[in-house]
Amino acid sequence: MWKPTKSEYQLAEKLLNVHAISPTERDTLNEIKYAYENPVELDWLQRAVLMALEQKYKGQLAEM
Repeated sequence: MWKPTKSEYQLAEKLLNVHAISPTERDTLNEIKYAYENPVELDWLQRAVLMALEQKYKGQLAEM
């Protein structure tokens, strides 16, 4: 199981501001934020999705 760190939480917040993000990606990012704010652990798959989204939207993140 995985508990998001503060930097992963902040990355999820930044990614939520990307306009091209899909509803499914948005749901995963909201789950990550929720897990950071509450005593909840996630599967490692959500962390892998977070890292993949960071790469996918690297250009948009750089503009923020």
